[in-house]
Amino acid sequence: MENTQPVQLFASRRQRPSLSAVPQTQTLFIGAKECVRHCSRRSLTEESRAALCLPDSEIVLGNTEPLIIEAIQQLYHQAKDKPRGFFLYTGCPMRFIGVDFEGVTQTLQTLLPLQVSHIEQISFMAARQSGGLASMFSKAIYQLLPKGQSDKSTGVFLLNGSAPFAPENELLHYFKSNQIPLLLANQWQDFDDFLKVGNASLILVTDGDLLEAAECLKERRGIDYLYLPLSYRSEEIANAYSMLDQTFAQQTDMHEFFYQPQNNSYTRLDLDLRSAMRPWSLSRALLEYGFPVTSIIASKRLRMDEDDHSEVQVVLEEDPDYQWLKQNHPKLPIQIESQSHSHHQGRQGLANGHREGRHDHHGNHNRPQGQTFGEQSYWGYAALKNLAEQLNIRRIGS
Repeated sequence: MENTQPVQLFASRRQRPSLSAVPQTQTLFIGAKECVRHCSRRSLTEESRAALCLPDSEIVLGNTEPLIIEAIQQLYHQAKDKPRGFFLYTGCPMRFIGVDFEGVTQTLQTLLPLQVSHIEQISFMAARQSGGLASMFSKAIYQLLPKGQSDKSTGVFLLNGSAPFAPENELLHYFKSNQIPLLLANQWQDFDDFLKVGNASLILVTDGDLLEAAECLKERRGIDYLYLPLSYRSEEIANAYSMLDQTFAQQTDMHEFFYQPQNNSYTRLDLDLRSAMRPWSLSRALLEYGFPVTSIIASKRLRMDEDDHSEVQVVLEEDPDYQWLKQNHPKLPIQIESQSHSHHQGRQGLANGHREGRHDHHGNHNRPQGQTFGEQSYWGYAALKNLAEQLNIRRIGS
């Protein structure tokens, strides 16, 4: 009997980058007692952290800057291995009172050899609901880089989140085969290694949630970036290779990598894409490849207003792939859910349509134990092969 449950692709939630990925840094939580307890125990439990619990009277009077500077000085001098950077993580009241964190940073940098980055709890809460944690934390990481102009000496920086790159990732192959120096995020040996990012010649971004971090790097270090989003459409992948070849004066024979999934088993395909990076592009690709997509569940995309940190829904009509779906398949049922509801469902685990039952919650098939490759671990035609694995399809004729 045919299984008609939705096929849940890329079921694992994307993990935000960890601040502790930057060596020789420390996170200081700042705020009232209850705020600090909430932040430190529930929000960033894996970070190397300390806490500064400010008396309510000092918060109300706005006498917080000297206490923050004193606390960081104490932490620095007491540390056996001196930190090179601090992430200052503050509770909601600090924003409303108006703490001068720019002044705090400038004062600290005259007293200590430190780089400082600031994260607000109100930003964290809004970003957690909107799925923008990867954006917020990546931006915070690269705000540790000192302002200045890149000397473009260290190579191309491939900006990614927390998931490791799969060996099949074609960007890795492209740079290795063309002998172009490549820097990867989250593989820094020490703080000086991290600082090399600031002297990159170009930034490559494949995840739209990390574009704000790329903008931050451009603003702080004058480094341009090239956005080559992960795609499942052959036309888009070929165009991305053309952009790479044009940028680096290369000529790629894409026949070496070309792959296109074909449907040889599905008579209907109900898609659960609440954890997919680009659900509309993925849905369009499957339809173009001849898959009988019969319904789609996706997450509502939200972004944060930079001024008041309110949530603003991304207008679906601005997405060309969503427009294509509505124009070419107007009767296709599409269900859009809030991000928080999607995350709750993801934790419960949904039934899927894989007949052999080899699909795990990370979306990996036959991987060695301990590997946690996510959707963002792939790029190029390798992403299509990974998609075929997700659907448990063999390439016809192979």
